[in-house]
Amino acid sequence: MTAPDDAPLLSILIPTKNRYETLLPVVSEILAKISDPRLQIVICDNSSPRQDVVDTLVASDSRISYHYFSDEISIVDNTERGLDLCQGEYLCFIGDDDLVSPYIMRIVGWLKKIGGDCLIYPPARYWWSSVAFAKESQYLHPGAFWLPKARNGAVRQLDSAFELDRVLKRGGVAYLDLPRLYHGIASKRAVERVMKQFGRTVPGSSPDMALCVALALTNRNHYSIDYPVTVFGASRNSGGGWTAAKKHHGRIEDQKHLPRDILKNWNDNLPRIWTEQIIYPQTIHEVMSRIGRKPNLSYATTYASIAAYEPHVISALIPIASRYLSSNPGQIPKTFFQAALKVAGRIRVSINNRTGIAMPFDLYKFQTVADVMSFSKNIPLPEVVLEIL
Repeated sequence: MTAPDDAPLLSILIPTKNRYETLLPVVSEILAKISDPRLQIVICDNSSPRQDVVDTLVASDSRISYHYFSDEISIVDNTERGLDLCQGEYLCFIGDDDLVSPYIMRIVGWLKKIGGDCLIYPPARYWWSSVAFAKESQYLHPGAFWLPKARNGAVRQLDSAFELDRVLKRGGVAYLDLPRLYHGIASKRAVERVMKQFGRTVPGSSPDMALCVALALTNRNHYSIDYPVTVFGASRNSGGGWTAAKKHHGRIEDQKHLPRDILKNWNDNLPRIWTEQIIYPQTIHEVMSRIGRKPNLSYATTYASIAAYEPHVISALIPIASRYLSSNPGQIPKTFFQAALKVAGRIRVSINNRTGIAMPFDLYKFQTVADVMSFSKNIPLPEVVLEIL
């Protein structure tokens, strides 16, 4: 996987399936706003059926590396195939409704000059106009663009093992400040270390969390910068769109995008339901089990978070949590305490979304991704980057 001397500086990986309506404008806008020839966009298309409309896009720019796979594969397999096809010195993994800063190449150039292997940052967020919300509010509505207020370029070097311990203590339901490839940047050599350690590049069922944990276990430290290098997109048929419509859950057995053998290594302390709050700790269990390490998750915090943020799966959670707590009665007070904290936090977030009070984002509204990318050109690069470049 080592990058050749003439390799692109950055490969942006976009796995996709049956979402040309977002893929085409996303790739077109990224290429239109970034002229740097050292950019490569790797598209791994697993759509069924494939549509010829993508051919015009692919032919429009030699920086596109397009690959179609007709066999039915999981998002893990699609991501791994894409990572193998990335030729850049640095890699970034986004979804087919996400965007990147027009200045991402300069950020990567800065990261290379300071000798960094992994970079995280606070992404911006964009709710496509196609998203249908179960309930709209000041910050939650079609076209909403959330720009992080903290974008002064503050740089920190983080201890990867310490950040992984933080995630475990908080129940493994979010990746917090772990090194990332999904909406993060990692060097090819960092990904090679993951491959060497785990035998594959995505050693867990949720590619974003699997890569976070694997990078944390194979890299001593990583960098953080306060600047929105990418944009989380949420369109009608994406995970973010399903969450907005309260549809982001289901039986594990019914999720065709998950690995077929996921239940062979299922964590018995988790219900067999596909939600973000469950698949993340499950993925941590998978990744660490591959190298014989016990995750030491705080299940009390995991259960509290599931109950507070995904109450629609409580009926499946109760028997699992009851069995665990009956064997670990000392965790019962912590579970109820954490549940109270999580419910209070959810109420606070809901109030913030409705009123805008204490939100760490500036709010804008844009109809199209072209509007978002044009606006992003006006977000100045931080001085710490310009000084080194």
